[in-house]
Parts: sequence; C-alpha cells; structure tokens
Amino acid sequence: MRLPDLPEDAVPELTDLLAPVAQLDLAPAATPAHPLHTCYVPADRMRPGEHLRWGEEALALLDSCAPDEEALAAAVGRPLPPGTYARVRELLAVAPVQDLRVDLEDGYGVRPDDEEDAAVEAAVAALAEAPPPSFGLRVKSLEPATMHRALRTLEGWTAALAGAALPAGIVTLPKAQDPRQVEVAVAVLGELERRTGLRPALELQVETALGVVDRSGATTVAGLLAAGQGTVTGIHFGTYDFTASLGIAPQEQALDNPVADAAKDLLQLVAATHGVPVSDGSTNLLPVGDAGQVRGVWAEHTRLVERGLRRGLWQGWDMHPGHLVSRWTACTAFFLARLPEVRERLAGGRAGVADEPATVRMLEAFDRRARSLGL
Repeated sequence: MRLPDLPEDAVPELTDLLAPVAQLDLAPAATPAHPLHTCYVPADRMRPGEHLRWGEEALALLDSCAPDEEALAAAVGRPLPPGTYARVRELLAVAPVQDLRVDLEDGYGVRPDDEEDAAVEAAVAALAEAPPPSFGLRVKSLEPATMHRALRTLEGWTAALAGAALPAGIVTLPKAQDPRQVEVAVAVLGELERRTGLRPALELQVETALGVVDRSGATTVAGLLAAGQGTVTGIHFGTYDFTASLGIAPQEQALDNPVADAAKDLLQLVAATHGVPVSDGSTNLLPVGDAGQVRGVWAEHTRLVERGLRRGLWQGWDMHPGHLVSRWTACTAFFLARLPEVRERLAGGRAGVADEPATVRMLEAFDRRARSLGL
C-alpha cells in the first residue's frame, strides 16, 4: 500500500513540529571543559594559593608513602599503566586542582554572623591573590533555619568578587529538594547580577530522598532543573546526608552503597535530558596516619574513583590534599589503559568492532579529555 503524496504546503508545517526535538549529544561531563573533581575547603582555612598548597601537600605525601611507580601501584592495590606515576607527579606539581569550592556549609559550621561575614571577605581576598582555574562557594541551605544566613553570605560573596574584579564563579546550593528553593536562588542571583554585573553559575547538591523523588513518586530533580530556568550547570550528589536520611548504618554509608547507586542512576537519567552533568560524592576516609593507613585509603579511593568513571560519573569531590594522589592516579590510569584502543579505533577502526556515530563522538571526547591531561 502506497501513502498518497503529501500536499506541498504540509511539509513545512510538519517539519516545524519537529524543530524542538532534541538532538542526541554527549553528556557535558565527558568533555574536557568539565572538571574531573572539586576540592572543598572550609572558608576559614582558605589561604592565597590554597590550590597549589594542596598539590604541595599531596606531593609530600606521595614522596613519603609511594616514592616510585612500583610503590604507588602497591599502595593503590592494582597494576598501573606505564607513565602513570610520572604524570601524577606532574599534575600535582603543576595543576593539582581543577575546581575549588569555598565551603560555608558543613565544613564550616555555624558561626556568629560577623565571623562568617569576615570569612567570606577573607576567602575572596585569598582567591584574588592566586585564583585557581575554577572556583565557587557552597552556601548554607535554603532551609528555614539557615536560609537568611545563606542569602546574606551570597550577597557578601558577590559584592566581594565584584570589588576584587574576580569572575562570578559558581554557587553550590546544598540540600536542594524543592523547586521553590531553586526559584529563590535564581531570583536572588538575578538581583545580585543587577547590582554587581556578576552572575554565578548554579550547582545543586542533592542530599536527601526528597531531592531525588517527591512524595508522589515523581522525580524531584526534573522540577529542580526546570525551576533553574536553564541556569543550573551541575548536580552534585551528597553521599552521607543521603544515606543517613534513609537510615543506612554509618559503616554502610559509602559511594558504592546500592541505594546511593540507584539515586545517582536516576539523577543521571533525568539530568542528561537537560544537558546537565552529575557529580559523584566524596569519601569520608581521609589519608592520614601512618604510611599503611594512607595507602589503605588511597586504595579504596582509587577504586571508588575508577568505579565512578566507569559509570559515567566523571567528576567527584575531594576533601583532603592526600585525596589528590588517588584521584589523579585513578584518572590517569583510567585514560592510559584505554587510550591505545581509543586511538586505534579513531585512526581507522578495530577489527571486530563496528562503532556507531555516537560512540565515535565519545571516542573523540575521550581522546580530547586525555590530551587535556597531557596524555
């Protein structure tokens, strides 16, 4: 059976209907422009060149606990591709931190208003003296108990940035679980832009069950992103608040808890439809103590970072300078182990593999990301 010819005037009308249909694209976190990690520094600990100091401390720890490639492989509990150690050392020396967040929330705690005001101004002054490649601020949440403090901090932060002629950076809104919180944040940032000319990017930190699904069972994150009106540039997962809110025992609260995985899967699926990347959370295991304890934390953190990379979670948080060793070891080894095949497939294909166009785009993005790390 043959369909009748379409009337000449019907074709433009029908194709206009298809104009809004989204084109397939890569997750933005897979591109070199997106950081592989974010370091959280409590505001009262910010000093000029803090990001470089993290690299110095990480290098000192590497020298004492894993002074060569063989020792590092033993420390992280896995073989490493040749060249991993040298590149990790170079990253720690030259570009240890890709993104830094001045923390006024959990890492800072509750202080008198004048003390927090002063901490905001001092943090901006430190950033102005030696800014990292990317930076921002995590304010307190817009829950009733802390919303006034959060808004006051936002105002002081933006005014201080403008006074120091710094870029707007990023604002991370923790415990986002209701679209109205995002609406308020967007309105406030709009007003601050009117006053200062600076418009920070907005990240949302999802840390509760209500941040993932609402009481009807619908996905909250879709409403959060819609309320952002296109201004949200990232969703960060809060591992420990989330798992604690579900009554999970402290010993089981971790990045690889199955319930945490389920939440991140849902966040990734919904956020991808908006072109917004999702960041994995942090580990609460700190590389401190004797060399054996440090190596044990490095091994676990390396495993968790690699696990996130395998799942398409290209970004995560680091809470201690020593985490940079395991972060960059995991990332460097991940890329080096896959690069020969990636470049072979880009150069003309590999026998037995038929790459779809979407996979080719991801191969190209993977190669660009690796090159951005000097690989």
